[in-house]
Formats: sequence, structure tokens, C-alpha cells
Amino acid sequence: MLLIVQSHAQAGFYGRIDSRLQVESDRSNSIGFFEEYADIRFVDEQKGVESVASFSFRHDDQHELNIHQLYYVKKMDGPILSYKLGRFERADNLGFYTLDGVALTSKNNNVLSKLYLGKPSRVDGYSAVTGDILYGIDLFSSNIQLPQISPNITFKPSVIRMGWQRLENEWLNERQSEIRFNWGVSSTADVKNHVLNGLGFNFNGSYLTSEGQAEQINFKLYADAEQNRRLQIGYETFTSDKQELSFREQFYSVYVNGRQSSWSGSYFFKTNALTHWEVKARKTVRESGLIGYGLTIGRALDKYSGTGYNTQLDFLNLNQEKALSLYAETDYSFSPLVTSTFGLAIQHKKTWLAGSNHALAVDMNLQKMIRSGLYFSTALTTVLNSNAEDEFILGLKVSYYFDERIKEKSND
Repeated sequence: MLLIVQSHAQAGFYGRIDSRLQVESDRSNSIGFFEEYADIRFVDEQKGVESVASFSFRHDDQHELNIHQLYYVKKMDGPILSYKLGRFERADNLGFYTLDGVALTSKNNNVLSKLYLGKPSRVDGYSAVTGDILYGIDLFSSNIQLPQISPNITFKPSVIRMGWQRLENEWLNERQSEIRFNWGVSSTADVKNHVLNGLGFNFNGSYLTSEGQAEQINFKLYADAEQNRRLQIGYETFTSDKQELSFREQFYSVYVNGRQSSWSGSYFFKTNALTHWEVKARKTVRESGLIGYGLTIGRALDKYSGTGYNTQLDFLNLNQEKALSLYAETDYSFSPLVTSTFGLAIQHKKTWLAGSNHALAVDMNLQKMIRSGLYFSTALTTVLNSNAEDEFILGLKVSYYFDERIKEKSND
């Protein structure tokens, strides 16, 4: 008897199209632009193919067309699982960027390999990644068993990542290169005692051979206790690659230009089923030589009847520089068709160069579904400063989401 099993595979186009008008006033400069953005994707799961075209056109003084992504993916059976050709986004220890080239994914036993080769390009809002060619390999394994360090502690299978990367560039007729080694390991463990019920850690980073030192390090060790409590210690050293911070990040003292290291201790707990608290103390060292201490207290209330609340108090004292910020945010649904988020921040900041400044900031976003797939949204951000230029951003956007994928039957 022949058994016929019918499965469903999707095929067709889907994506979104935006039209956005934005006006900005920042540091005595006022600019405005109209931008059209499209992200169009095609997938055929039965044939194992996917195509992506993501681009935008900004109507301003430059009238520039930006191609964000343009690639083709083919999935296959056998040791080689898939290949990708074109321009696609990548995120690693270099930062967030696009790569014009090829990526290949393969698997041998329990080891997943990802090879890539191409020319890197900068993504708006992030630090530039410059180079003529970038290539490397990442290896992943999710079935590594760590040794048992105690009869009461049993580790679960761990996830391990190892990578090698080379970036080449030509500067003043001289060929230059950077070689990076990167790694990552994470695991959790069951604990048998009356105090703790679980442990976990995450350790990742990168090593730059030309500097002869670690470029980035991130380590976290946490212990879970009864009643939804967690203790965590951590260490990180990094250089932020973000040039444009979100509204909330502007009032959080972790985000600064330049390299910094931080040691921290955190305590997470719940006072009821919906309310989460975090208390975090840290010591920070910046490459400028500033050394200081900080404290962050955060409270989050899960959504109840369509509303959620987040508040955060952040303080940092670095020698002659001080910052105290209070941030609050709520998301509220007026109806199933109308949603919104509101943010408010108050900050007092004192720096050696700029002196003392008081800031009051408001961020509002409102979105309405006009009909199925069609949305209108408006965003307003304003920052009032006592010792700096005020900032103002107003944006209007119309978004259309479409999905023409159909389910095709196949017999296995």
C-alpha cells in the first residue's frame, strides 16, 4: 500500500512599501526630505529559493537611490545547505553592514559552517566599515557537553561559535589587512540545592591580531533563585558602532563615543506576575581616562488590557562628568486599529567641555490601520535643552504590507 502525505509549501511575493515625510531641526540646522522605501521578497519553499530587493529613494538635495539589500538564496540537500548571492546585511564584531558577495552554509555532523566573501559597505546610522574585500568563516555547534564541576551542577548541551575573518583595504598605495578571531559560548545548568535552581553564562568576544589584544569582550554569569529572582555579574569592553541612537538610548549613559569597559552586578526580581524590576550597579572605565560608577533602576509592567509601562532611572558619575536621567515609556492601544507609544525623559548632565545642561524630551508615535495592510503613522520627537540647541523631529508615514503567498500542495 502506498501512503501519500500531502504537505503545504508557500510560494509568492510579500513585503512592504513606505512613503515617509520627515522634518528635522538639530543644532541650528533644519532639513526635510521625502523618502520612498520598498522591501519586496519572493519565496518558493518547494523549490527552496528566496529573492529579496530592498531599496529607498530620498527626495532631497542629492536625490539618492540606496539599494539596501538585493540577493538570491537557494536551499539544497546534502552537505551544502544553501548559498546566497548579492548584497545582504551582516552583523558581527565589525558592526552592522552590508556585504556585496556570496555566503555559503554547510553542515558536517553537528558542526554548521558559514563562509562569506565580498566587499563591505556602510549602513546608515552605523559606523562605517571600509574595505576592499572581506572574507571569513564561522563554525557553530550546539551539542557540546561541558564537564560536570560539581555533583549538584549539571550542564545542558552548550552552544559554541568560533570564527576567523580577514578585512583587506588599500591605503596610500599600500595593502593593509586586519585579521580577527571571534568566539562565543553559552550554556545553562540545573542546580540541586535549596537556594538556587539554575545557572547560566555567556562569553563572547573578538581578538584583533594587528593590535595584539582583545577588541571586544562580553561575559555574563547568572544564578536563578526561587520566586523569579536572578543575580548576575558581567564584564564587557566594546566600542559602540551606533551613530544614531534611539530616543531611549540617548538618555542611557552606556552609549558614548569611544572605547569603554564596564564591570556590573545586577539583581532581577518580580513583585507580582506582571511587574519586573532590575537594579544594576557598575564601574565604568573609558579610553579617555575617565573612571566612575553608575546605578540603574528599572521597572517594567507587562501589557494588561493593551497597556504596558517601562520606567528607568540611570545615574553615572565619571570624575568631572555626571549624568542623571529618568525615562518613562508606555504603549497603549486605543482600539484594535489604533496603537501608540509615548516616551518622556528628564536629564541633568554635566561634562567638562559642554558644562551643565538640563533636558526635557518627549517622544510620541501613533499608528492607525486604515484597512487591511494599509497603515498611517505619525511620530514626533522634541528635546528642550537649557544649554544647547533644541531638537525637533516630525515624521509622517504611510505603509502598505502585502502578502501574495499561496500554499501549494505537494505529495511526499
